[in-house]
Amino acid sequence: MGNIGTALFKVAQAAPASDALVFEDLTVSYLDLVRIVATVRARLMARGITHQSFVVLDSADALVVIATAIATASLGAKFATSRKEVAMLKAYKPTHFFHTDEIVREDSGDSECIDQSWTVGNDGSVDIEPVAVAQIDADCPWLIVHTSGSTGLPKFIGLSQNCVRARSHAASDEFIAGQTRFVSLFGPTARPFLSRAFAALLNGATIVISKSPAFWLQSGVTFVMGSPIQVQARLKDVSLSQKIDLLHIGGAHTDDALITRLLQSFERVVDAYGASETNHSFNNIKQLDIVGNLVTTGQARDSQVEIVNSDGQKCKAFQSGFVRIKNPYLAEGYIDNPAATAQCFRDGWFYPGDLAHWGEDGQLVFEGRADHVINLGGVKVNALAVDHLMRQTAGISDAICFKNPKEGALNELLAFAVFDDSVTQMQSIASAKFAIEEKLGELTVPKHIRPINFVPRCPTGEPDRAKCAQMVLEAAARGKS
Repeated sequence: MGNIGTALFKVAQAAPASDALVFEDLTVSYLDLVRIVATVRARLMARGITHQSFVVLDSADALVVIATAIATASLGAKFATSRKEVAMLKAYKPTHFFHTDEIVREDSGDSECIDQSWTVGNDGSVDIEPVAVAQIDADCPWLIVHTSGSTGLPKFIGLSQNCVRARSHAASDEFIAGQTRFVSLFGPTARPFLSRAFAALLNGATIVISKSPAFWLQSGVTFVMGSPIQVQARLKDVSLSQKIDLLHIGGAHTDDALITRLLQSFERVVDAYGASETNHSFNNIKQLDIVGNLVTTGQARDSQVEIVNSDGQKCKAFQSGFVRIKNPYLAEGYIDNPAATAQCFRDGWFYPGDLAHWGEDGQLVFEGRADHVINLGGVKVNALAVDHLMRQTAGISDAICFKNPKEGALNELLAFAVFDDSVTQMQSIASAKFAIEEKLGELTVPKHIRPINFVPRCPTGEPDRAKCAQMVLEAAARGKS
C-alpha cells in the first residue's frame, strides 16, 4: 500500500477544495492540509529527522497532531504522542520531542515548541508532493501506541503505515468521500481519535473539530464518536433539534436506558467493539422499531470475531466464553513484552481478555474481563456470573465471590453479600446457592456467603477480589473464621 503521505496527496489531487478539517473558526481544505504537512515535513527535515528518527509530540491541537503524524510518515520516522508514556519504552528511544504551547511541560527543556508558523501552509516555496525516501519501509513500525490492560500498566504496539492504511480502507463504508462529516469527542492524541482521523482523511471525508452540538448541526455532521460519559456531557439530557445519522459509542458499558434516550438525537447508535491491537471489529447496532422498542442487531466488520471456551471450541448462543479476533491487520504483538504477546496473540488470533456471549440477534453481549475467571482445580468459573446470580437473589443488593485464599484450603469459592435489612439472611443465602448450582453447576457454589457493609471495588468500579481475599486472611490472623 505504501506511504501515508503519498496516499493523502492523492486524495488532495482528486478533491483539493474539499473540506479536510473544519474548526469553529477555521476550515482546512485537502489542498491546505497537504501544504501544511509539507511545511511541517520541511521543518522536521531541517532538524535532521530521517527514517531512523523517533518523534514524540505532546499536543491538544488536532491540526498539529495530524500534520506532524503524516509528516513523520512521509519521512519514514516513528511517531508517538505522550512523552510520559513513551518513557517506559526500551526498544525504541525517542530522538526528538515537540509540544504545543498549551501543554504544561515537565521535561528538561529538550522539547521544541511547534508554534502557529508551522501550520499556516506555505507560499509555494515548499514542494507539497511527498519526497521520495528510498529507505522507508511501509511494513516497519511507524505509529507507536500505548494500550492499558487490566493491570493499568501500558503495553505498546507498533503499527506500520501499511497496517494503518489497511485499517483505514476497512472503514471506507463509514467514511465516504464528500459525504461523511465526522466528530470525535476523544482528544487528538487518543487512539480512537487517531484511528478514525486517518480513516476519514485517507477516504476523503471531513473531520469536524468541535464539542458543540449546535455547531455539529450547523456544519452538517453525520457521524459522532465518543464514550458514554463524553456524549452525556455534550448533550446534557437535551435532545438535538435535528437527528444526526450515526453515533458510535465505546470505551465503557452503555445501558439501554441511555441508548434509548440517545436515539432521540441520532438515527442509529452503534456500540462499537474493538481495540488498538485489532481496530474496530464489531458493531452492536441499536435502533428503535416502529413502536419505539429498542432493537439490537450484531454486525461483524471485516474481522472474524469468535467466542470460545477454554479448549478453544466455539460457544453456542448464550454460552459464555472468551472473545478472540482475527483480521488482516492485527498488531504483531507487544513491544518489550514477550509474555503479554504470548498470552494475547496466539495462532493468528488476538485474545483481548474479554468474556462475552452471543445474543438472540447475533449481538455481542459483553460480560466482563476474563481476569474475573477463577480457576478451581482446572474448572474455570466466571466470577462475574456468580456475582450476578447472587445480586439477582431477593434480599441481596450487591455481592462478590473470590477464591478461598487460606493456606491449604480446597479449591472453593467464598463470597461476601450486602443484605437488605428486611430479609432473613439464611433464606437469601440458600436461594442464592440454589440459583448458582442450577445455572452454573455445583462446583461454582460459594462455600460461605458472609455479610458485608459494601463490596470492595477498584477505582474503575470493577470488583476487587484481591481485597476480599486480603480481608479473609486478616480476619484469620485475628482468629476469626
